[in-house]
Amino acid sequence: MNETTWFSDDAAADVAGGLGRQDFVERVWDVIRESHSLKSSTVFSLVGPWGTGKTSILDWLARRAVTDERKPRWVTVKFNPWDYADPSSLQLGFFNELAAAFQKKASLSKVRSRVAAFGRAVAPLGVIGALAGTNMTEAIAAAADLVDPDSSAAASRAKLEKALVSAATPILVVIDDLDRVTAEELLLTLKLVRQLGRLPHVHYLLSYDESTVLDVLSRTSLVGKHSLSRAREYMEKVVQVRFDIPHLRPTDALRLTNRGLEELADHGGLSLSVPDTERFSTAYFSFLAERFNTPRALKRFFTQLRLLSASMSDELDLPDFFVLTWLRTLEPGVYALLQSHRGELTGSDLPRALARSDANREQLRARADEWRTSFKQAGTREKDLEGVASAVSYLFPAFASVWAGSSASSGARPRGVANEKYFDRYFSFGLTEDDVADATVRASIEAHQAGQNADEADAEIRRVIAFEPALVLDKVARELEPISRSSVSLIEWLASLHSAVPEHNDIIDPARRFEAILALQMRLLDAADTAASVRALAEQDATLMSIVVERACREYDGEPSSPVLLDDPTRGAFRTALNTYLSDTNPATMGHRERTAAWRWFFVDLPGFQLWFQDVRERVGDIDALCLFVNISTSIGTRTPISRLSGFDHDNASELLNLAEVRSAHEGELIDVEVPKGVFLDDPLDSAYNRRHAVYRWLREGE
Repeated sequence: MNETTWFSDDAAADVAGGLGRQDFVERVWDVIRESHSLKSSTVFSLVGPWGTGKTSILDWLARRAVTDERKPRWVTVKFNPWDYADPSSLQLGFFNELAAAFQKKASLSKVRSRVAAFGRAVAPLGVIGALAGTNMTEAIAAAADLVDPDSSAAASRAKLEKALVSAATPILVVIDDLDRVTAEELLLTLKLVRQLGRLPHVHYLLSYDESTVLDVLSRTSLVGKHSLSRAREYMEKVVQVRFDIPHLRPTDALRLTNRGLEELADHGGLSLSVPDTERFSTAYFSFLAERFNTPRALKRFFTQLRLLSASMSDELDLPDFFVLTWLRTLEPGVYALLQSHRGELTGSDLPRALARSDANREQLRARADEWRTSFKQAGTREKDLEGVASAVSYLFPAFASVWAGSSASSGARPRGVANEKYFDRYFSFGLTEDDVADATVRASIEAHQAGQNADEADAEIRRVIAFEPALVLDKVARELEPISRSSVSLIEWLASLHSAVPEHNDIIDPARRFEAILALQMRLLDAADTAASVRALAEQDATLMSIVVERACREYDGEPSSPVLLDDPTRGAFRTALNTYLSDTNPATMGHRERTAAWRWFFVDLPGFQLWFQDVRERVGDIDALCLFVNISTSIGTRTPISRLSGFDHDNASELLNLAEVRSAHEGELIDVEVPKGVFLDDPLDSAYNRRHAVYRWLREGE
């Protein structure tokens, strides 16, 4: 089977003897060949399910008949009842094909005319018209001629039989697709073969899927409603010699699968890595191979795989795509069902009862039964249910837990179909407009790590990050994992992406993850580059710089790298950046970002912070300076965030100044200023006025 044949379902005589069937087809031909000199008509049948290669074998046998050098030579007739729109045209076609076969030899012209005469004798009026010509006057005249005893069906048959005996030419009528016609057309075809067509030296080779033919016959009045035994008896009266096509052996199916995978890699650009091969092999032997039982099933599978372009091969988990394609090819109803249960399968919208860690087995069993019913309604046969469930379990850990009756499940693979951010790719065979290719992210990272530009890739990443920041973050984090040494240009680029993230007031903010990524990259810098990275960050966003430096210097459990130790150049760059950023600020009116930068400075470089804070005291006074230590809480997860005062940070304030001395210095103000009672109990809104009064109250009451 070469590369081009995967796309075609046409018969291929050249491959009929493959797949371990060479001895079978040779023996079939030997049996048919024995009828060469037999006068009595014989009906052979080639029986096998759809997709087993029946038509290819028929073509091979017909070719052997044509090349058989024994005299007289075989005359082959190909007749497909599926080619005709109704029973009348089918009967006409049968006799036309039979008559046309005798045109090949001038010596058989008499036989041809006898076939036509017999066809008219047994045909209904409409068919007579077609045989006589398109003019109905001719048809009526032809019908009147049949009243002549010499033109009766019996007389015409006798003349035809005499001509056939005289010619002694073996005729093989090959009838394919007998399992694809209606009940009426099937009965008519079998009648033509069993009664009208049983002529001297005329032999038949029928091809069909037995289960389908028996099912159709069991629904006719001739056989009896749903009587498969009577249908089988009827076929036994028609067929004398039966050939059952051997099943596709597991070794042949495996060989075809490996050949298909090789061609997919060579011509389709879809190549499995060693780990992917191991995973796909597990799926193959667990549940895929059971349905790879015909050449057609394998051909359809590999044809469908080619819908994925080579450019997407690194954008998906290929074993997942292969298994999903198996479902799409063999279980299209289940494939559609998966799309309608996206939330449950990816775990982004699990039913509440199943999302709980204490979900009991009865709840899980009930949901599994619901899935079983859904599979059946989607067209899955009872015998295929476990294989389908195994495939869905392979793809979706959330489903695997339900089917196994356990609430514990492993996570989705990074690029797997169970990853909610990648789910759509598997069904659209490409990127949606709100997605960005992993390769694009990888190209940007590689370019910036090397200090180069990647304008086109950067523009695409920025386009998507504007409305799907979490998706881009996942890709950036994954593509950075193999990097063991960072660079200033890479950190600068990551900081620019952080600035492109839309402002959120969500409980889980994608910007926080960017800060963690930047901190890790700073840890991976050469020590000599740390100061330059601080300056580069500060040029874009001083608050972000303070957050990143603080995280990079902090000790975290499980971090793969060591904390950054601030050397003199780095500490100098850090102080310079924050002194510039906070030079004109007043803690009484300072916004959230400035307060964040100041507090990060406090934890990273206390000596430098103390110098800045002393300057603030001299510039705005003690009361406004102490406003920095008023705790402020901001609501998150709400449409409009609200900031309220929530206490005073006595411990940290005490590290910077003697609060007793401050009280003494401002004793007069504390007496004169009216402080609202219960200011902290009421959680007043954040404002410069309330910040100052919070300081006054604390100084007065020492709370």
